[in-house]
Amino acid sequence: MSHPVVRQLRDFAFGAALAIVIATVAFVAVRNHELAERQLAHANRAVTALADGRAPLPDVHAVVVGAAVPSKAHPYLRHRPVRDTRGWRPLVAGGSPNDKLFYDAASRFDRTVGAARAAIDREAATIAARGDDPVRARELAGAFSELLPDGSGRAIAVLPVRDGL
Repeated sequence: MSHPVVRQLRDFAFGAALAIVIATVAFVAVRNHELAERQLAHANRAVTALADGRAPLPDVHAVVVGAAVPSKAHPYLRHRPVRDTRGWRPLVAGGSPNDKLFYDAASRFDRTVGAARAAIDREAATIAARGDDPVRARELAGAFSELLPDGSGRAIAVLPVRDGL
């Protein structure tokens, strides 16, 4: 008589454990998606504030990266200035913990936008003037935002501005 009850309890325990695993995975997936969206929005707000000439958010490391200039000693190397809260300074290793990240983002911007700049500017201006899709207009202007691939949950955003990126 105890065998059917034991089997039913075993089946119930297995079903309950499986339901808990499924619920946990779903919760983590939703939380990670919301975190990613929040980080990207935070980075976009900071870069937009900087582009508008306002102070960036206090907990965000936001800078303006200047155009690449060939080195006098080694023309194949490019130097970039960067403007942060201290003013303009060279973008060099050791300048801040994120300088490599800023340099790579600026280089990516140059690669993706460089040759097609005039056509992209015209199309982005047309989209922005119509008010169709401001996100698409930003993308055409070379703007991008993404989570860093290091798994830290940090995001980076790039937006072209008058005196740099």
